Amino acid sequence: MRITILVDDIVPDDVTPVHGFSALVETDGARLLFDTGPDGEVLMKALDRHGIGVLDMDMVIVSHSHDDHTGGLSRLLYHNPRLLVSAPVGASSEVARKLPREAVIMGEDRPREIAPGISTTGDLGGSVPEQALLLETKDGVVVLTGCGHPGLAILLSSAGGSASMVIGGLHNLSADDLPHPKVDAIVACHCTPRKRLLSHRFDQVVLGEVGYQVELEELPGISPMDGSSD
Repeated sequence: MRITILVDDIVPDDVTPVHGFSALVETDGARLLFDTGPDGEVLMKALDRHGIGVLDMDMVIVSHSHDDHTGGLSRLLYHNPRLLVSAPVGASSEVARKLPREAVIMGEDRPREIAPGISTTGDLGGSVPEQALLLETKDGVVVLTGCGHPGLAILLSSAGGSASMVIGGLHNLSADDLPHPKVDAIVACHCTPRKRLLSHRFDQVVLGEVGYQVELEELPGISPMDGSSD
């Protein structure tokens, strides 16, 4: 299983930084796009850098409705109109307004497995309806989050109380939360406040950037999805 950061505001020298987030999740049987960044052209270039075609996707998961996470969605569906879209139920109508009429959007109100070993938390509630992904790995649950508006405690609760890793934006993370006793590592991305400082101060925090990849060992016995891309 591999997670690749496609869009973020910290980038290598040959990439233009943007305010937004997108990550690619690849397993033996599924290829999932988590958020789409702020702009379709930025997303297309990011996918192209990794040799990924739009038609290679099995599903796009929207963490929440803000434009810096959904801006590339309409461009994605222009090229692949049958691509399933998953969104937290509290934001699904707002996300749907940004999409072509023929788009298929699933409002997630509770945890649901969307691929072998990968589940959405469903809508975590709060003032900004948001969902995260939970990835079952040999070393424990990995949480992939867009902005983490519900807070780290709720994200960890959805993962069973602890996590081997949290990857993505954590809007409310501060030095007072660290080091956190129930997380092995945090890959801080996008809207995490003072993430550079936190990564220098705490060994637990790694600075995420475009192109950053995490290789994870899948649980044994998880079967690939029928008909999924290789």
